[in-house]
Amino acid sequence: MVSQKKQRNEKRFFLSLFIIVLILFAVSSLYNNQKFNSKSADNTTGETVKIQPTKAPTLTENQQSASSESEQVDPLSVLSGIIYRHLIAYNLVCTEANMPLKKYPEYFSKKYSSEIQTINIAWARRGKSLESVLTDYDSLIYPKTQEDIKKELLSLERDYIKATKAKDAGTTPDKIEWTEEKENKLNLTDACMVFDEAAEGMVEKTGFENMFRELMNGL
Repeated sequence: MVSQKKQRNEKRFFLSLFIIVLILFAVSSLYNNQKFNSKSADNTTGETVKIQPTKAPTLTENQQSASSESEQVDPLSVLSGIIYRHLIAYNLVCTEANMPLKKYPEYFSKKYSSEIQTINIAWARRGKSLESVLTDYDSLIYPKTQEDIKKELLSLERDYIKATKAKDAGTTPDKIEWTEEKENKLNLTDACMVFDEAAEGMVEKTGFENMFRELMNGL
């Protein structure tokens, strides 16, 4: 009886991990398509380049791409996966690019300190800690999301460059010609720097906050 219960729990846990990855890909797709509020100033005018966010999909829309079994997914595991991505995974990618994040993880942890504490308490009721779960995700989630995060960060750098050029030219980003040569010049070091400078704007994205809080209601 105990063995069957353990097997069911393990099956549910790994199903949760699978859905976590799907949701994280959906969230990163949102980031790739959204525009973010950059904190970096123009070198000549001192004006801030602002990139406005588009309407974010709801949690329900994000989960439609998951399997029908997603209804069985443990919200606690999904929330922990999102926290892992924002507090750890981004920084792992940027540290490997020799540009560790200084602002983003701190800002995220402050913004969602209450939620993180609630999630940690929820894990404690199961005999675990959020810290130990996040450590496990280093091998369970990071290998599956590493390349996706790199693409996301490079996309943000591209958007920033186009927005800056558009402001200088008095036009809109969609009017800026983007060549293969420019694409090849994108690099993770610069992308991480832009991402960290835009930390507040990234964390404050309405679409992400709504999704995160929506998941919290499922605990």
